Amino acid sequence: MPSFRGRTVCCARCGWPVRRHRAETEGVRGNIRIGFSGAVNHLTLPPLTRAVRRRHPDIKMVLTSRVRTADGLASVANGTLDLAFVGLPETPVPSVMTRLVASEEIGAVLPLDHPLAQEKSIPLQALAGDDFISPPLDGSSSMTEVMLASCMAAGFRPRIVQELSDPYMVLTFVAAGVGVTLMSSGIAGIIPSGATYVALDPPQHFMNHAVAWSEENDSAVLAAVLAVVEEIFPEIPK
Repeated sequence: MPSFRGRTVCCARCGWPVRRHRAETEGVRGNIRIGFSGAVNHLTLPPLTRAVRRRHPDIKMVLTSRVRTADGLASVANGTLDLAFVGLPETPVPSVMTRLVASEEIGAVLPLDHPLAQEKSIPLQALAGDDFISPPLDGSSSMTEVMLASCMAAGFRPRIVQELSDPYMVLTFVAAGVGVTLMSSGIAGIIPSGATYVALDPPQHFMNHAVAWSEENDSAVLAAVLAVVEEIFPEIPK
């Protein structure tokens, strides 16, 4: 079975299974509202968009950016969004289903003039004295939670000097020398000039990227898109 959190959506109440054969979703047309946070989704959202356009040219994807995990989960639950890219929640949310689509190691993003910028890997404790740039600390960002948990596990609480809601802006502030940050490894390919990604040794935590939707959403368009999600994102062992 695919990596869904919560009960498998199928059958009577919703009228369609999550694992739906492509033939059953051919000819589907309509809009699907998708929320995502930003740069951290660059390895998952574009491939899904391309695959949906090829398989279902009559489905229009209406995309909303800067949707953090807490907002995404709430929005699919209340019907504001049909699908959201989120950090996989540790605790299941009532009526919300999730599928894990990527699991990436957490590493450090450092300015190029940082003393450790040329290292292949570093212990996280080595950054205990640095200023940190962070996503919002209001509990809405899974990346913030992972960063704080990683630092606490390494024996320190990060000194956060700036919060930013846009993940890519966090990277640009690092590149400008304002501070350092922690991000998932998938971000390495789009780091701006002036910054670099350095792995942590030993690895501290992972960022688990997921898609979320409401089990009460019986949209045929959502069913078609979820079938594509299952096809292009192989099951990840837990």
